Amino acid sequence: MRLAATSLLVLLALASCKGRQEQGAPSAESRKAASKAAAQAITPMPERVAVLGVLNKRNGIVKTVALHPGQSARW
Repeated sequence: MRLAATSLLVLLALASCKGRQEQGAPSAESRKAASKAAAQAITPMPERVAVLGVLNKRNGIVKTVALHPGQSARW
């Protein structure tokens, strides 16, 4: 009885995996369109900003520091 139940569960799991692969496989055209959209969405280097949160545990002071590429800060 256990063997039959186990084999049935395995077959159901394999059947569900096969159906998902067929449905979710993107075409070559959709991949090209996605890569083109991603290339247009890239932020130019001068406009990039890294925002860092700094916590001083001893004094309980929280600071937020915004840095542009090539910029440095001391605290």
